[in-house]
Amino acid sequence: MILRWGKVAGTAFLVPLLLLPTRAGAQTLPTVEDCVSCHLELDDDRLVDPVRTYGEDVHAAAGFGCLACHGGGGEHLDPAAGFLSAPLRSRIPEMCGRCHSDGAFMRQFNPQLRVDQVPEYWTSVHGQRLRDLDDPDVATCVDCHPAHRILPPSNPASTVYAANVPETCGRCHADPDHMAGRDVATDQVDKYYGSVHGKLLTEDEDLSAPVCNDCHGNHGAAPPGLTSVRNVCGQCHSVMGDYFDQSGHVEIFRENGLPGCATCHDHHAIQPVDEASLGDRSVEVCMRCHEEGDSAGSAFDTMAGVLDSLEWEVSEAEGILLDAEDRGMEVSQALFELEDVTNAQTHARSAIHTFKVDPVRTEAQAGFVITDRARDRGVAALAEYDFRRMGLGLAAGIILLLVMTLLFKIREADARIAELLAMIGGFFDTTMGASGGMPPTHEAMRLAACGILLEATYVDDSFSDEERGHLIELIRTRYGLVRSEADELIALVQAQRSGPVELGRLADLVSRHYSESERRALVKELWGLVYSDGVLTEREVSFMSQVAKLLHVGTEEVAATRREVEAG
Repeated sequence: MILRWGKVAGTAFLVPLLLLPTRAGAQTLPTVEDCVSCHLELDDDRLVDPVRTYGEDVHAAAGFGCLACHGGGGEHLDPAAGFLSAPLRSRIPEMCGRCHSDGAFMRQFNPQLRVDQVPEYWTSVHGQRLRDLDDPDVATCVDCHPAHRILPPSNPASTVYAANVPETCGRCHADPDHMAGRDVATDQVDKYYGSVHGKLLTEDEDLSAPVCNDCHGNHGAAPPGLTSVRNVCGQCHSVMGDYFDQSGHVEIFRENGLPGCATCHDHHAIQPVDEASLGDRSVEVCMRCHEEGDSAGSAFDTMAGVLDSLEWEVSEAEGILLDAEDRGMEVSQALFELEDVTNAQTHARSAIHTFKVDPVRTEAQAGFVITDRARDRGVAALAEYDFRRMGLGLAAGIILLLVMTLLFKIREADARIAELLAMIGGFFDTTMGASGGMPPTHEAMRLAACGILLEATYVDDSFSDEERGHLIELIRTRYGLVRSEADELIALVQAQRSGPVELGRLADLVSRHYSESERRALVKELWGLVYSDGVLTEREVSFMSQVAKLLHVGTEEVAATRREVEAG
């Protein structure tokens, strides 16, 4: 027969559970399945819940069944032989230690897991009260690692996951009823959550922030205030610890039984300290020991001034560099190097723990060197920007001047073209038509020559549009007229004609108002124009002879001007 523990009105007793016959008819121990199937049928949640949750337990994952912890009674579930149904709290460390204190056994499952947890537990306040006072409410293994649902510390659902540790400890330490009769405050958890460490954990979700066991230890938990907490705090704040060791307070604190860091910063309600609060803290903290008027307060004020100056220098240098960056200057390297001042600020703030001004100044000086260099580079970048802008302005001014000059030239050319066209019109309407008028200028003579050639092409109906176009191209390239100017010249010539077969008015006016030498020069100009490609065709020679006749230039003069053109 197999027995199980039952309980009625608080009295424990064994009841028949089941009989499992074997081949020989003897009894055998139940399997895990037997334990599970039976416990799930019970009405007491205290006996059902362990079965429901054990599947997630690290022991279940390692293959341990129920009897791995509750067994020990041989072939029978006999408490006298070691069976543990509901072990007494005083026996829990021993029960867990059967495996966790056996190095050879634990190496089979987790070689890195320590095997000194139980001996360490007996050194803790919890272990001492359990062993010496048989305190029924003191924490044991299962209060931090809930039996039947022990999860790895890396699991966010674990009671010993970093973010859950304050709540785990607080189940006892924040419960006034539970802690009644013990000289322990119950506001530590609330103070912790309001501290710089607690805010790092809860607000910033920084799992590296210290929690209860980081300062008090895990299994050997003890109040750090029993001795100096310098080594405890120094695990993280090593630089501050080194500076504190250089101060004269180490021996003074030890002689007066003061717990080091916690004397000034408190234990659980640790608040951040900045330059602005140094003066206040010197009054609130230092004056608890120092007398009014000694150097402690003034030293803190001086140190605050040094740190504030460094902060101001950082802000100024950064502002100059950012201004340069906004203007498009490359200062990323200088901004990156400016971040190194953070190390100097950290060391300077840490040096406050020497309680002396000179170490703070020394550490801050490294920061001032960085800020000076950064500011100089920012100023240089802004100066370069101004130089570039001045150069750009100068270049823009030169470009503007060139543009204005070009526009002036264009306008001058436009004016010249307009003047030339006006000269043609005036030549037609006024100069050539006025009796006794002065001969036109040389430029007007050239335009007149162009006009005469064009006019001759209209007088001679045998001229094709292609030939006229060739002549127009010669006029345009020879005298630099754009096509629109040539077209306007053609329009003027056409407007002055008397008729398609009559002598052109322009040639008639020229022949009447130009001297013989001027008409000969005009013919030479025309020869040069039609001969500009170096070849005279019969058509061109015939045409030029006709033009010469229109201008009343004799045959000999025509031949002479042709020879001059061909020779030169």
